[in-house]
Amino acid sequence: SRVAAFAVTRGDLWRLTSCPAFRMTVRGDLLFLAHRIPYPPNKGDKIRSWHLLRHLSTNWRVHLGCFIDDPYDAYYVDQIAAVTASHCCLPLDPRWRTLVSARGLLDGRPLSFAYYDSRPLRNFIAQVHREHRPRAQLAFSSAMAPFLVPTAEAIPTLIDFCDCDSEKWDAYARAHTNPVMARVYAREAKTVRKAETALINDAAASFAITSSEAALFGAGQTLEKPVSVFRNGVDTAFFDPGAAFVPLEETGPGPSIVFVGAMDYAPNVEAVTWFSKTVWPLIKTQHTGVTFSIVGANPVAAVRQLADDPAIVVTGRVPDVRPWIANAALVVAPLQIGRGLQNTVLEAMAMARPVVVSTAAAEGIDAQDQRHFVKTADVDAMAAAIHTLLSNPEKAKTMGMAARRYVEAQHSWTSALSAVDDALATLTARFDQA
Repeated sequence: SRVAAFAVTRGDLWRLTSCPAFRMTVRGDLLFLAHRIPYPPNKGDKIRSWHLLRHLSTNWRVHLGCFIDDPYDAYYVDQIAAVTASHCCLPLDPRWRTLVSARGLLDGRPLSFAYYDSRPLRNFIAQVHREHRPRAQLAFSSAMAPFLVPTAEAIPTLIDFCDCDSEKWDAYARAHTNPVMARVYAREAKTVRKAETALINDAAASFAITSSEAALFGAGQTLEKPVSVFRNGVDTAFFDPGAAFVPLEETGPGPSIVFVGAMDYAPNVEAVTWFSKTVWPLIKTQHTGVTFSIVGANPVAAVRQLADDPAIVVTGRVPDVRPWIANAALVVAPLQIGRGLQNTVLEAMAMARPVVVSTAAAEGIDAQDQRHFVKTADVDAMAAAIHTLLSNPEKAKTMGMAARRYVEAQHSWTSALSAVDDALATLTARFDQA
């Protein structure tokens, strides 16, 4: 891992490594592009891309092209090498790329597409096509799809959009108080929506994370093909309250409320800020010694400032989130803007913890309100739900156990990814016969 990190930090722009373990008879070669290295699976998109990559590697020789936007992730390139036939992991400086993305204003592209534009990645793609002639290709996220669609070889192309990004940008535009940024986000929503429609119409198959997300695509556009769905799963063997992990040191005599998520992600920042300013004061007056722990990497200044309250803990990056979840009296997900399926909610439920969620955070989760989790619509409802669970540990325990059973039954990765397997089998068979 140190060698891989050294190569990246020295500016070795791309790395293509052959893996003898993949010189076996499988379905063929597959090109996989992701906007962020899929490992470690510590963010929502990386959890999905990692399980998708690992699953595909069991039947395909996968050639992965991706970016590393966090220096910490460079230490995990060896994990990628273990499941791919070749890989190209490109360092990406978010600050520089933000400036570069302004080129989209000149040529009409979405800024997020210009952000990821990369000649070294195009060179890698060309080399994979030239040397391996893949039978299929898959783009993970809308920003990666322009690298693949259309292709000269006309091989089956699949796109996993995960969420409807145009709707995300539209939500940002409506919520932003700065009029300049609101206009930038509105432009991004418009250009991404147009691009999404063209990509879906050109691709052989497209996927979203929930049926509600799939229904959002093509608003005001002519959508010629449906967007299919495969939901996220949960590694219930890993997120198991009985699994072996280093126990968390005692955080205090009172109950602990926990939020888990990447703390440089704007909706998460907004969520914990909103909770700390509105719901948290109501909880503190009712429960002596209660603490609120914000668990996640890269907390921005606004999040770090919340720790000025001695009862709020901001952890930063932790080696394992499970001890924090296991130690929690309950987990909260107070997102005000939510897209897709919240992995952290499902993981907390898998750990048999009672979870209190906002309406936005509950999107796409078909669990039963008041049985598997508690869904709330405003400050008073969330405060009341938390008070009830903290006051009734037996009720909280029963809800946590029901949540665990729900995740086991409804969110298996094997079941979720079967939709991709089926699509690949059908599309490649048609291509082979053509």
